[in-house]
Amino acid sequence: MKITEILKIGKNSIVSIVGAGGKTSLMFRLAEELRKKGRVLVTTTTKIYVPKKEQYDYLVVEEEGCDFFLKDKDVLTHLGSEVENLKSTGIWVYGEKINGDNKLTAVSEKKLEQVIKLFDYVLIEADGSKGKPLKGWRKDEPIISSYTTCTIGVLSGRTLGLDIGEESIHRVNRFLGKAEGTVNVEDLMEVIFNPSGMFNYSKGKRVLYINQIDEEYVYKKNLDLISEIINENWKNGLLNQVIIGSTKNKNYINMDLGGQDG
Repeated sequence: MKITEILKIGKNSIVSIVGAGGKTSLMFRLAEELRKKGRVLVTTTTKIYVPKKEQYDYLVVEEEGCDFFLKDKDVLTHLGSEVENLKSTGIWVYGEKINGDNKLTAVSEKKLEQVIKLFDYVLIEADGSKGKPLKGWRKDEPIISSYTTCTIGVLSGRTLGLDIGEESIHRVNRFLGKAEGTVNVEDLMEVIFNPSGMFNYSKGKRVLYINQIDEEYVYKKNLDLISEIINENWKNGLLNQVIIGSTKNKNYINMDLGGQDG
């Protein structure tokens, strides 16, 4: 079953993806599944690497002077204000500019407001983790668009037992006040359920996606965590849905929350 079907992503969905451990991969998996169903906008409220050509149909850069992209006949430099300017299907990647690290930067909320009405589906990477499997959040993070209808928090299934340090955790100085040791179940429960964690500022339906469950031993290693998540969610009802699986292998399991999911 496709993950867009498990998530029940329908027309006019605006999905913000936060956390660490495969946000970008998930975003483009969703985009690919939706590609032939309508117009898909992929953007960010932070920064994302410019994707590979096969991952999109059009790259839209607001800043003028991106000559490299202007040479490509399939690239639009402006979305325009008329729906007729857009084809009926495909993936549009949209950002303000491309910086020196080959990253596409965020457009303003005002610009996003003008653009989203032209699209059937909007996918937003709303958090940054420097490619590391875990992170600590600043007070202003994640950066969730006010138009979000679904927030997906991504957590890597390979983080249990991870050494706590700069190499593995983005902003480790903000990670639960811990600077050493290894990541345990209690730490990940804090990442998920702490009001200042991954679902801070979340809007709409809240989904936890535990990614990189791609081998039997990884699944078994996470069984206690999954049980704790379901039990805690009975108490506070934070999550509407919990999915475990592997974006890489396209395998997903929708966990039973005992009538809590929506």
